[in-house]
Amino acid sequence: MKLECLTAEEALRRGRALPWALVRSLGGMSLGAVPETIETEELVEARFFDAHTEVRLFRRDGALQGAALTEEDGDNMLERV
Repeated sequence: MKLECLTAEEALRRGRALPWALVRSLGGMSLGAVPETIETEELVEARFFDAHTEVRLFRRDGALQGAALTEEDGDNMLERV
């Protein structure tokens, strides 16, 4: 897996281009299609994903940060069908 550090803004932009999301905030949680709006003030964690990529938003020391994980050739993946 290739790990890439992102700004929160870049992670949110790239994450919205993916089809699925797990979003945890102080007010609740959602899992499914990427929501149209994401309130970042109460956001605890967001994971946007497809079959080969995951973009994460998370809090570290109170500030939002981002990262992207991308599958590379030669990665051993466990898939459940």
